[in-house]
Amino acid sequence: MAFLDLPQPVLGLTREHGGETLTCLFNLGADEAVIEMPETRCGAALEGHGFGAPREGDLVRLPAHGAFFASTGGAG
Repeated sequence: MAFLDLPQPVLGLTREHGGETLTCLFNLGADEAVIEMPETRCGAALEGHGFGAPREGDLVRLPAHGAFFASTGGAG
């Protein structure tokens, strides 16, 4: 597991296993946070987890207390 260098209040981490990298972003703040996170860096956005953080081009819009998950491989 590795933590990403992101501005507060966003916590980001990656985890690698079996050729797949999972990227997780968590907005710990009470306001929306916009993070530059190109698909080429973190893979395709995952769905079905109950959080809504849309990607707009290379930007991820994390709502207050929201989360975003992406994968470079097999999960999804």
